[in-house]
Amino acid sequence: MEKEGEVVCVTRGSGCIGPWLVRELLDRGYIVHATVQDLKNESETKHLESLEGAEMRLRLFQIELLDYTSILRALTGCAGVFHLASPCIVNQVHDPEVRHAQGIHNVYGEKNHDAYKSYDFFDANITPLGWSQVGNLRKHVHATGLSKKIDLVVVSPLLRTMQTAVGVFGGEAYTDGVNVPPLMVANTGNSDHPAISSLNSPPFVAVELCRERLGVNPCDKRRSIREYHPLFPAIDFSLLESDEDILWKPDIRENDEEVAARGLNFLKWLWTRKEQEIAIVTHSAFLLQTLRAFGNDCHSSVKIENFANCELRSVVIIDRIQNNTKLSYPGSSFCSMLGSDSSTTNYPGKIPDGLHLPSDVATEKHPNIFKIFLAYF
Repeated sequence: MEKEGEVVCVTRGSGCIGPWLVRELLDRGYIVHATVQDLKNESETKHLESLEGAEMRLRLFQIELLDYTSILRALTGCAGVFHLASPCIVNQVHDPEVRHAQGIHNVYGEKNHDAYKSYDFFDANITPLGWSQVGNLRKHVHATGLSKKIDLVVVSPLLRTMQTAVGVFGGEAYTDGVNVPPLMVANTGNSDHPAISSLNSPPFVAVELCRERLGVNPCDKRRSIREYHPLFPAIDFSLLESDEDILWKPDIRENDEEVAARGLNFLKWLWTRKEQEIAIVTHSAFLLQTLRAFGNDCHSSVKIENFANCELRSVVIIDRIQNNTKLSYPGSSFCSMLGSDSSTTNYPGKIPDGLHLPSDVATEKHPNIFKIFLAYF
């Protein structure tokens, strides 16, 4: 029943359903009190203020659902309430994201992009410089105390990312006689690197969803689980659905939209985990396209063009619709990725310095490549 001039309230007026309801109520002559989370955020307010009749009959209120006083202000004088908002209290999940250290494919691919298509770099290993980068990042995560906070390490099942992950977040050098399997056996990937213990380290799990851009380039094709397991005995490969790599195609390369969609599916999976501090060791293209999917909701300290080799960036991902619930909606402006301008755990990577271009970015040798990428934090 329409009652022109009557006051009603719509909570979460800027949400998925809210704007349609606010427009319908304004069209019917109601005075509407619509609630938002942040009056200064134009992505929440501008579309509501542009509705026909909003100038005279719409009033916006910033509320916190668990703050009685702020809710009372919005409800005062209202004859009815359309309650669309719902608080859901969970601990925030902090995700340190790490790009792998310098791989052998980076070195040759930066000189000649066609090198990425060479089977000489199939499932590329990290270089001696890459291991130095791993060592420096390891010192950083221990110095900041991050190593003691990590509940789980999620890693892309490629040689270079697993070498980086166990080197940064694994235990000390492996000692025979210790009744725990090593995270990595000695000389994995012709690295001349000693074995790495799983003693006092978080669990490691390999996940296909956070792999590098799939297809065409052999450096981004993985080995079989049968080959990996003896090299990384303590990494959990049970989530990989097939022994062989059935995702990589020799003649089809994933486009940006497909990588971004896979990235958001990965985040949805991540929210199903019970762990609160999760380290993700992955790839530049995957991080770039996944973060871009958040658009302007991505904090400026997170939204960059590329990750450097062995760069670590700490983020918190929330869903504004459910007030920090563990959900993600592809392409939705209601998802936010938070960062920090001064996080003590962030690490710029590429230390020591060296070539680090991802295969889908390094189309040709660039004379100012070090200047360009050193500008990224």
